[in-house]
Amino acid sequence: MHLTIEQIARATSSYGDFEGFERVAITRVQTDSRLVQEGDLFVCIAGQRYDGHNFAQEAVRKGATAILAHTPLLDIAGAQEVPVLLVEDTVKALGRLALYVRQRTRARVIGITGSAGKTTTKEFLSSVLSQKARVGKNYKNWNNQLGLPLSILNFDGQEDYWVLELGISNPEDMDELGSILRPDIVIITNIGPCHLEGLGSVLDVASYKTKILDYLQNESWAVLNKDYPALVKEARKRQQIKQYLFSCSDKKQKFRGEYHGCEGDKGRYEIGINGENYYFTLPWIGAHLTENITAVAVLAHLLGYSGSEVEQGLCQARIPEQRLCLWSEGEWTIIDDTYNANPLSMRAAIRTAAELAKDRELVLVLGDMAELGTLTEEEHRKLGEFIRKIDCNYVFFHGQHADYVKAGLSASEGWPGEFFICYTPEDFFSFFKSLNLKNAVVLFKGSRSCKMEEYVRMLARAKD
Repeated sequence: MHLTIEQIARATSSYGDFEGFERVAITRVQTDSRLVQEGDLFVCIAGQRYDGHNFAQEAVRKGATAILAHTPLLDIAGAQEVPVLLVEDTVKALGRLALYVRQRTRARVIGITGSAGKTTTKEFLSSVLSQKARVGKNYKNWNNQLGLPLSILNFDGQEDYWVLELGISNPEDMDELGSILRPDIVIITNIGPCHLEGLGSVLDVASYKTKILDYLQNESWAVLNKDYPALVKEARKRQQIKQYLFSCSDKKQKFRGEYHGCEGDKGRYEIGINGENYYFTLPWIGAHLTENITAVAVLAHLLGYSGSEVEQGLCQARIPEQRLCLWSEGEWTIIDDTYNANPLSMRAAIRTAAELAKDRELVLVLGDMAELGTLTEEEHRKLGEFIRKIDCNYVFFHGQHADYVKAGLSASEGWPGEFFICYTPEDFFSFFKSLNLKNAVVLFKGSRSCKMEEYVRMLARAKD
């Protein structure tokens, strides 16, 4: 980012005394005072735990060139040399600043949303496009009203593509994000029961997710998953948008994907595009990834990439930690998928763990699926019923909804496994150690509120 204080003030509709500083350049935006360096704009964000206004003085000491705030900062030493730009809401002002940058970029802007797989799809697509272009993307999963603008403002302006994921949990979120991003191209990976406390029903999820299509500009086309009828129904309301549908179940579809299982630690995928078939052997395992890989392959094809470029890019991709990360501990295979969980991603992770286990024992260490609203009991019972169908030996569960999962497991006679309720990582390890397992696949997954990564660390420490 290369903007002057005058441009920032105009873009954010801020006011304050910055006479004499109009042409002073800002090169970075920071919301964490610990990271501030000379030349930065420090933005005061009032969060649930900390208020950035209380750290403005520290930012000035570290060399901040200007401060963006929504509360007057009268007691900052040195403020006469550091202009304070006042706005009504600093988060919304960041969004306006990001829009100012977006409207001036030469990059083609790609927005990615869906109930599951957004981050994975973003990382896959970024890696593929990077084969012959400069790409900007969200840092990790910075995909909300704060993370999206910060990601955009972190770009250097030389990118050919922006690949940015959008995450929502409330009805107004997509309008706020879409009005900032104004994408040229959109990918929607899937639709499922996710963030239902804020969004309502699965049909509502489809309605709110597809709002991103209303903000398409320039090329105005989208790559969409045909396997989710609610998604297709909502998308078809926007007939002015060119839509490319892919499927992972309909072999007659013009764009399609199919998973052919794994060979050791590699997955085999078949992608069909306009009657031509491509066979990829990738360092990624799981049928659920077929959606992500197919969406990326279709879009890359439309952008002029060859099959070999797609495969190479996919092989070189790196997925952030806590997302189906595999490693070995002796004869154990540990799967850390603890970043978050909803019914779609939970089933996908369990299927992948079961595929890896084969003849080995399978251990599921799971936590609640949060924000399901009125479907909380139903979805946790369904989770138990789903696990019944998997050749699973042991289930450890942490959270308030363990009884619902247990009820689903016990819905009929015959499940041969054991179910443990855990309140702490120490509880889990005590039970786990008593099993004396020698060769097993152990999956860890749950919503953020369950902090299932602490369970992973407990097991990893025990093996050290």
